[in-house]
Amino acid sequence: MEATVTLEYADEKLARAVANAISPDNFKTPPKLSVKTVLEQAKVITTVRCESKLATFTATIDDLLFSAATAEKTLGTVGKAKGTIQKNELDADTLRVEASLGLNLLF
Repeated sequence: MEATVTLEYADEKLARAVANAISPDNFKTPPKLSVKTVLEQAKVITTVRCESKLATFTATIDDLLFSAATAEKTLGTVGKAKGTIQKNELDADTLRVEASLGLNLLF
């Protein structure tokens, strides 16, 4: 199984911060699971490959998305406190900082 998760941000600086926040997960994977995150301009692209159970695969994607959302919320809070992120740049419902999610799954 393979999934590619693409998070697109307003600028490369924000994308880099999220990529750095979620990248440590790339190094701590069990056998038959690989997670690779790359930064391409203002996009964070993570590929998850799993040769194990579906539950492992879905849990890994869930962890990835939770980590990204946590990073986005933290950056949004810090940005608002420093005055670097304007109120209209934040989605009030989810506090996702101008991010869109693309998810492609291959089984």
